[in-house]
Amino acid sequence: MPVLAVIPHTPDHGLPEEDGWFHPRQSQGAGAADALRRIVVVAYPRISNLDEYTLLSRVPGHQVVWARHAADLAGADLVIMPGSKQVRGDLHWLQARGLDLAVRAHAAARGALLGVCDGLQMLSRTLNDPQGLDRLSGTATGLGLLPLATHYGPDKRVQPATFDFGETAGCWRGLISISARGYEIRRARTALNGAALDAQAVLFDADSHAIGWQRGIELGVYAHGLFESDAVMQALFGTRVPSLESAFERLADLVERHFEPGALDHLFGC
Repeated sequence: MPVLAVIPHTPDHGLPEEDGWFHPRQSQGAGAADALRRIVVVAYPRISNLDEYTLLSRVPGHQVVWARHAADLAGADLVIMPGSKQVRGDLHWLQARGLDLAVRAHAAARGALLGVCDGLQMLSRTLNDPQGLDRLSGTATGLGLLPLATHYGPDKRVQPATFDFGETAGCWRGLISISARGYEIRRARTALNGAALDAQAVLFDADSHAIGWQRGIELGVYAHGLFESDAVMQALFGTRVPSLESAFERLADLVERHFEPGALDHLFGC
């Protein structure tokens, strides 16, 4: 059987994983043997959009932990509630494992908390789904850490987007006035629940609609892909990390080095 080339195994390829829990314990960024900060991503069973957290494992001096037990949140500097394919089901999973209490305890201890898209919805006070678009109809109670009300509708927003931060505060202060590109993928609409004097909108889309809110050091956003922004990474962690584009370039160079000259052109009929 003809062999065109043998590509060597490249474990640190820099490509994002698919929608699976790709590291059962933890990963450490460069120089993280003496990790100063601990980032915990709550890994519910229906977790989605994992790829946007891949770059966090490359931040020097940081440790990324994928949490499935309440004890995994111990010592966390930042807890992230990521996306989910079924919010109500994963909320039930959080409660069954006591992770909801661990997240609340982290927030009560003034630990930084970030909810992204469905994670933002879980942090809301109420989730209203009259048509059962999230598979379970009716109104549910979220973790209530952000004074928000979330309502599910039939229209799904799937689009690339530009996001602009306003007046953030506390550990998120470095994001003030930063613009970043990313994407939105959601059915729900969220707004402040009544007169929430201790919370404010801090992130806006290109039409100046609020898509992110902060209360204390708790932040919820509908923006996916923020950690792929050099400006955001610099503001939050004081560093830049290799981009996805640079990972593709490195792999292209790897292929080029191991294929015979002209082999790919021949395959494509060039």
